[in-house]
Amino acid sequence: MFDFWNNEVQDCLCKYCDKENDCNNIHCIYCGEAMPTKEERDLSQKEAKKFRKCKCGNCGHKNNCTNKFCMKCGKLLNGSMSDEELYNHVIVSLDGIVIALLAKIAKIGGRIGKPQVTFFKNSFIVLAKKRSQSEQIIDIYAQILDNEKRNLANVDTLCNKLSSMKIMRDLKIEIIRLFVELAFIDGDYKDKQEDVIFKIVHSLEIDTLIYQNIRHEFDPNDITRDKNRELTIQDCYQILNITPQDPFNVVKRNYRKLVRQYHYDSLVSKDLPDDMLDFAEDKLKLINSSYDMIKQTQEK
Repeated sequence: MFDFWNNEVQDCLCKYCDKENDCNNIHCIYCGEAMPTKEERDLSQKEAKKFRKCKCGNCGHKNNCTNKFCMKCGKLLNGSMSDEELYNHVIVSLDGIVIALLAKIAKIGGRIGKPQVTFFKNSFIVLAKKRSQSEQIIDIYAQILDNEKRNLANVDTLCNKLSSMKIMRDLKIEIIRLFVELAFIDGDYKDKQEDVIFKIVHSLEIDTLIYQNIRHEFDPNDITRDKNRELTIQDCYQILNITPQDPFNVVKRNYRKLVRQYHYDSLVSKDLPDDMLDFAEDKLKLINSSYDMIKQTQEK
């Protein structure tokens, strides 16, 4: 299971011009002054917590979050929001949106069985790492899953929310990998599941090649997984996305399209990871081999 939060983009305010910068910046990109160090940020956050207000889950009174007991009813405080407040907060956050979209993919795939339940339990534990009160947050995740699997009409809305967030590319790739893993969990990757994942890929501005490489990792029937496999003519038709009935001009058109897509010259400027470039190179070899075999077959 991936480490969901390590690659999240974090913004910090410059204490001089009050504008947002990447927290890793040493100097502000706007005014040039030194940015707060991690120790300074941690200290300021600690000071800010003294003034935060937390709602008592029993009577609703707003207490200082540092209080151990509610000042109105005397109940023990846990410093957390009510379930309703927490649900409304999480559903518009990155982890909540990811769970909501996972719910759609699981529902489209059919019945949610034991493998899917295990997948979600493990995912919830990883996603909850950044949250306090992990038991409460996992219950909220389960509510989001249950509610969102009933509603397949808001995929575009959720994708738009994703596209508006600042997310590092490595984290985007791990998010896509999570969706593809779930879609393949029962070995039946449905077209409607891929339609949803394509929307997510587009909203995250992830290159199609990256998605295809991730799919290649999980697809047990992917021809490119076995480099020693001897190609059959049926494999060649599948690789070029054609049928035996297609005329040669269609074969040539698809072949040229795929060569442009996977050729190194088309990819080198995209700053793709090395494993993606290796995948493209292997794919291009298969494309060329498939084209040659089909060409020889049709010439006979």
